[in-house]
Amino acid sequence: MSQLLDVETFMKIGLFGAGRMAADHARNISNSGLAKLEWVVDPNEAAVQNLASTYSCTAYKNWEEAVERKNVDAFVIVSSSSTHVSLIKNLAPLRQPIFCEKPIAVDTVEVRNCLRVIEEYKVPFLLGFNRRYDANFAELHKRLRQGEL
Repeated sequence: MSQLLDVETFMKIGLFGAGRMAADHARNISNSGLAKLEWVVDPNEAAVQNLASTYSCTAYKNWEEAVERKNVDAFVIVSSSSTHVSLIKNLAPLRQPIFCEKPIAVDTVEVRNCLRVIEEYKVPFLLGFNRRYDANFAELHKRLRQGEL
């Protein structure tokens, strides 16, 4: 039977965003028993202070200041959708795992450019898409792959 890791060996996470979805991710990180929320970034001072206080982590209004600390093992992006591409492109050179909620961008050209950066730096990347296993989406995916659509 495996044991939980000592607190010193927890994965330290930097979270971008302090809204409702970010609060869900913060709770999941905290409850995982394997990770610790190290800091949270959001320009909304009240929201970021509230979330940071709840999870005993550092609050930042500016993402550059948070990343400059170099004290996390992975990033979770749950900020405004309009910030996703810029954050991914700026974080990728750090070569640390990135989880980003959907969408990466609304423009497919921007998505492709972003993915090229991820591939260039060989960054472990996961896009959150809660409908991935939905039967209708799976059928659509299958039909697209088979050339029916």
